[in-house]
Amino acid sequence: MDANMNEPPLSAGGPKEVPLEDALNNIQSLTDDLALPEDPEPSTDGAILSLQYDCNLDTGFVDRNAFVNVVAKFTEEASHQAKLVR
Repeated sequence: MDANMNEPPLSAGGPKEVPLEDALNNIQSLTDDLALPEDPEPSTDGAILSLQYDCNLDTGFVDRNAFVNVVAKFTEEASHQAKLVR
């Protein structure tokens, strides 16, 4: 690090002006210890996880009217979304 580390902290009077070269050197010295990936592109691959799906085709609903109402609302929302995409 630079000799600036021996200076007293900033006063309440406001920020101190630092030459650009000193600021860049300080940033470089801080980032030298960071383990950054070699490839700057982010990884968009999803994690590989197992998925268990149990399908229940039982149509003996306790509240059939509530189910029909939910399906109707879902269909209505899907039609609104389809109109927005166009």
